[in-house]
Order: sequence, then C-alpha cells, then structure tokens
Amino acid sequence: YQLNSPNGNISLKISVKEQVEWSLSFKQKPLVKNCTFNIKFNDESEFNQKLKVAKNTETKKTEIIVSEIPTKFKKLKVVYNKLVLDFKNKFSIEYRLYNNGFAYRIIGKHKKELIINDENISIEFPENCRILFPEEESLMSHYERLYIDEKLAKLKTGSFASLPLLAQTTDGYN
Repeated sequence: YQLNSPNGNISLKISVKEQVEWSLSFKQKPLVKNCTFNIKFNDESEFNQKLKVAKNTETKKTEIIVSEIPTKFKKLKVVYNKLVLDFKNKFSIEYRLYNNGFAYRIIGKHKKELIINDENISIEFPENCRILFPEEESLMSHYERLYIDEKLAKLKTGSFASLPLLAQTTDGYN
C-alpha cells in the first residue's frame, strides 16, 4: 500500500505480512524505515496475530478546525490524505499524511473491553541522524528533562526517553 501527502512530498509505504511494516520518505529521501509495532491485550492476544486485510479505503480530506481558545488562528484549515486498512481481526489502522506531517492510529471494533498489557514500536532512522533526546530514568516523568543534542549513534545502548523526541536527517529534515 502507498499513500502520498496532498503536495506529493511525503510518501508512506506499508506492507502487511506477518506484521505491519511501514517506511516514510520526504522528496524520496528516507525519514524512517522498517517501522513495526505490536500490542498485546487481555493478557493473551496480540494485534499482529493472523493479520489479513479485509478492505482498504483511501480518501482526501479538508477540514476546518475551530479552536475554542485560539492562539494564532481561530479557524485552522487541515488538508490530508487518509488510508484506512481494515483487518479481519476487528482492528483497523488509519494513516494520515499532511503536507508537513504524518499520523496513525489503531482502531478497535470489539464489543468487549480491551486491556492493553504491552505495546512495542520499532523505528529505524537513517544513519547519522541528529537527535534531541529527553533522557529519563524511569516511566515516572514530569516532562521537564533537558534534551540531549547528539548523534543517534552516540547514545548509549539501553538509553530511555520520554516523548516527544526530535530526529533530524543529514539532509536537515525533521
């Protein structure tokens, strides 16, 4: 599957095999690649078990978002392209590509309550990325850490961060 931003600069490639894998590029230069995730819920099932796409839907959207407490603008025009992959396991993934960004979310269509027990995501950045890394010592965070400005390769194995973090490619793309 492939999805492009409205202006065509950002490209998302998705493959569904034993797991969902995606890569993102800007003007044909890689931003992230070989990205995967998995969720374990209700102490037994995993999102990536028996993945089969039942349906895919691509749409172009334009929305006007009205801010109740405006900062710079009261109305914000948002334009994006959306791809929804509906799986036979009652989950969907919605991907959105904007001219300046990317988003995804997982949608569950189960009637019973789902309890998330574990969630993993793996993102591979291009070589020699510069990173602003808010290093943490535990999951308890006040989100007031100093950001370490370093090459990704120089971070110690096992380093732990809160989000957000910022990665910049050698081409200067964030």
